[in-house]
Amino acid sequence: LVEWTEQKDALLGMNFQKLDDSTFQWFILDKTDERDQILAVQQSRNNASINEELLEIRQKYLESEKKLLTFKNEELIRIQKFKERFFAEVSHEMRTPLNSITGLVKLLEWSEPKAIYDYLHALKATSEHLNHIINDVLDLSKIEEGKLQLEYLSFNLHEITDAILKGFSLAVDEKKIYLKSVIDPAIPEFILTDPIRLSQVLYNIIGNA
Repeated sequence: LVEWTEQKDALLGMNFQKLDDSTFQWFILDKTDERDQILAVQQSRNNASINEELLEIRQKYLESEKKLLTFKNEELIRIQKFKERFFAEVSHEMRTPLNSITGLVKLLEWSEPKAIYDYLHALKATSEHLNHIINDVLDLSKIEEGKLQLEYLSFNLHEITDAILKGFSLAVDEKKIYLKSVIDPAIPEFILTDPIRLSQVLYNIIGNA
C-alpha cells in the first residue's frame, strides 16, 4: 500500500527495479528540471506523428483522385464510342426508309390511279417508321442509360410486311430481282409485340440483302 501526501507541481518519472523474487523497489524521480527537454521531445514526436498521418491522408487523397480521373476518362471514352456506334447505326437505319420513301414517290409519279392507294399506304407506313427512328435519336439519353422500353401492341403482321416490301419496289425493279413475302400459315394474322422494332429488323434485313 502506497500513500502519497505531498503536493508538488512537478514532472515526475517512475521506475521499478526487482531486487529478489519477493521484493521490488519503486523509484519516483523528480524530473522537473528536464521539463522543457521532455516536452520538446514529446512535441517533436507528436509533430512527427501528425506529419506522418497527414502524409498518409494526402497519399490516399492523391490515389483516390487518380482513380476518379481514370474512371472519368474511361466513362468519356465509353460515351464517345457509344455515340459513334449509335449514330453510325441510326444513319444506316434512316437511309433505308428514306430511300424507300424516295422510291415510292417516284412510283406514284409513274403509276396509274388504281395503284396509287397502295403506294400511298406504304408511303405513310414508311414515313411513320422514319419518324419513330428520329424520335429514338432525340431520346438518346434513354438509350444510353438502357431505359428504352419496348411496346406490346396488337397489329396485323401482313399489313406491315406488305408496306415494307412496297417501300423496296423501286430498288427491286432497278436491280431486276424478285422480292416476295411468305408468312407461315401457323403464324396468327394479328400478333402482339413492338411493331416499330419489328419493322426496324425487317427494314435492315431486306435493305442489307
